Amino acid sequence: MDPSAIDPAVLSVIQDYEARAERENALSDEEHARRRDEMLLPVGRATGTFMNLLIKEAKARRILEVGSSFGYSTTWLAEAARAVDGKVVSLELAAPKTER
Repeated sequence: MDPSAIDPAVLSVIQDYEARAERENALSDEEHARRRDEMLLPVGRATGTFMNLLIKEAKARRILEVGSSFGYSTTWLAEAARAVDGKVVSLELAAPKTER
């Protein structure tokens, strides 16, 4: 399996997250600060890709994510975990984020 290959369905979800982040980044600094807990706050594609490849190459089957926010990073981690028959445990304190 090519470790850099990303499932097209997962890539579509990632692109949706990135479009949302782009819209949120267009908000004023004041609006962004006021609504910070509603914002995606993603790690970005480069970091997501790096985490994904690292997990696949290491064949890491147990992955712990502390602070999942709305799940952008979780998507990258879960895609890699699926490729190596692993599992992601993700923790988030903000109830509105976990509900989404």
